[in-house]
Amino acid sequence: MVMTATGVSDADGESTSFSPTMTSVSPTSTSVSPTSTTASTDSRGQQQLVVGRKTKNPGLETMEKRWNKIAGMQTDLLVTVNGTQFNVHKFPLYSKSDRLQEIAKDDPETGRTIADLGDLPGGDRVFVQVVNFCYGFDIDVSPYNVAALRCTAEVLHMHDESRSGMREGNLVPLSERALVNFFANWQDTVSILHHCQRLMPTASDCGLVDRCMTELCKFCLPSSAACATAAESSVPSRASLTSPRPSTPPVLGVHLRESVLSLELEFFAGLIAALRDAGMPAQDIGRSIDAYGRYWIPQIVGDDFLNIGKQRDIIETLVSLLPLREGDPGTIVDVFSKPAPVFRLLRAAVAYGADRNCQKQLVRMAGCMLHEADVDDLSNLEVHEVQAVSQVYFSLPTHNDDFSSAACKRVGRVIDEYLELTCSSISAAGSNPGTLSWETVQSLASAVPAEARASHNALFRALFLFLRLKKGAMAEKELVSLFEVVDPSKLSPELAEQATSHRALPPTFLARALVAQKEHMQSWIRELAEGTTLLLEERKRTDEEKLKISQEVEQLREEVRLADERLQQVRKNMREEALQVVKKHVVLKACVAELADQIQKLELERRILRERENGTREEGIQGRRQKKHYFFSCWWRQVRREDHNDNGTRQARSNDARPRNLALGDPPATGVGGGEGLSTTSSSHEQSAGESSEAGSGTRKAVRKAFKKLYHSDSSGSGDHIIAAAA
Repeated sequence: MVMTATGVSDADGESTSFSPTMTSVSPTSTSVSPTSTTASTDSRGQQQLVVGRKTKNPGLETMEKRWNKIAGMQTDLLVTVNGTQFNVHKFPLYSKSDRLQEIAKDDPETGRTIADLGDLPGGDRVFVQVVNFCYGFDIDVSPYNVAALRCTAEVLHMHDESRSGMREGNLVPLSERALVNFFANWQDTVSILHHCQRLMPTASDCGLVDRCMTELCKFCLPSSAACATAAESSVPSRASLTSPRPSTPPVLGVHLRESVLSLELEFFAGLIAALRDAGMPAQDIGRSIDAYGRYWIPQIVGDDFLNIGKQRDIIETLVSLLPLREGDPGTIVDVFSKPAPVFRLLRAAVAYGADRNCQKQLVRMAGCMLHEADVDDLSNLEVHEVQAVSQVYFSLPTHNDDFSSAACKRVGRVIDEYLELTCSSISAAGSNPGTLSWETVQSLASAVPAEARASHNALFRALFLFLRLKKGAMAEKELVSLFEVVDPSKLSPELAEQATSHRALPPTFLARALVAQKEHMQSWIRELAEGTTLLLEERKRTDEEKLKISQEVEQLREEVRLADERLQQVRKNMREEALQVVKKHVVLKACVAELADQIQKLELERRILRERENGTREEGIQGRRQKKHYFFSCWWRQVRREDHNDNGTRQARSNDARPRNLALGDPPATGVGGGEGLSTTSSSHEQSAGESSEAGSGTRKAVRKAFKKLYHSDSSGSGDHIIAAAA
């Protein structure tokens, strides 16, 4: 992320207002060097304008021409920075820097004003950017040069927000706004802190170092659960210098990054102190110290002790940074969860000859964690150092004079394995056995309490290897004192037999080994006798159980025989019952067949009877219908006959009633007497004929209705009632 301070100037030197902006271009800066005469480009693509003290640099000359063009006049101030001279103007620089105005003085020989800045922080390259800033040119502010710009501005007293000169503002406020934005990213913050290492003591005097460490503490300390998901992408890559600073979420493991571990010792120590004051847990501080030690302290190989003084300072400083309480070495457990870092520091402290107090403190720390160590952690330590560590462990008040715990036995096994490894490595390398004395070996072997050793196999193998190294150079008294530590009763049978057969061992040890072997044999015999007794008792119990089992088997066999007999009887009964069932089944089957035949016969007879009944019923119905028809025919002829007679009677009556004169064709008389008598007679005959006709017609209708009703009634009755109805 690069910030560009922009100030636009015209050809007459007039400048517009200044406004800081952000660009994404890689940081570039123009610089000069007094040791070269050619232009070059550094690793970050920064153009370097180089000028010698006696030769002119074309780049610097071009830049001076630009300055002259902006100022509109020739230069009137000569500034010297690290031996490099710059021809500049008073007005742009005096308006921004109070320091230049204070140290500038007139040279009577040349008649010019000169100012010597000496070893300016950042050198001539940064001073070129400062001059460009004063003239109103654009300058790039990045994490690579912001520290140098800030320190240079501090030395030149460029604090005031001056509105005079060729641009507004000043370099200190500009660099401060840039720092606020860069501190939002932990990588930029670490980069600024790295550049401060070359700007001391100015960077410390202006508070930039403390500010960087304070900002790094904010990243290292997890203030919320969101620190686990915080990422570097959360920091914006573009922002205005005048915008408020974005939030800085914690990022786990910042204090373990290589960019932090590559800090110089003084800066790393200051960062650890700041982290401790900010409340970082002791284990995190311990991991950071261990990582820094592994980064700077090489592996101890042979006699490669380059930069011994620097390595010694690193070790002593790291040990002094451990957050331990005075007189309480147990707090080291809160710093390192594993003993490897402590033993690594102890090996380095011994190898590089660290201070005695430092080694003593490390020995005390290692002793507190010896129960968690293995033989690899002790492999590069001297025997007397391992002895000191073991003495610290067994003198801890937590044991309460009880060394039979599992932790103590583990420590005893590790020390015996270390002693065996040490003797075997000397034997394999063919080194001078005089480098390891029997007193040292005896002291280390005696440092472990007897209760802390469950087995003496590793210890015996180590002493036996040491004895072979000396090849008879030890006196008998020394051998006796050396092998007094070994308890033959805790050796395995194979090693005990080997010890009794080796004549180089001291006689007292052989006697103790034989006594121990005898006791072992007696114990074995007792165990064998006890085992034999137990076997006899077990055999007796087995015989009793066998007899009991045999009786139970016989009883079971008898029960099986009885059960078999009952089973045979049941099978016989079941067979007889099955035969009876079969016979009954055959009989029932025959009965069923006979019943089926009878049912068929009954069904046939029923069908015949039904057919006969249906035939008889049809014959009866036909007879009754014929009888009804006969009676109806008779009745109908009688009715027709009566109707015919009635019609004849009515005709005769009508003829008798007609007047004679009508019959002869004479018109009827209309007189009073004769006419009235004729009309009366005619009307009486007509009335009687109508009544007779109406009576006959009503009788016939009633007879037809009754006949129709009777004809359609139930056919089971006789036809006599028809005749009665007709009459």
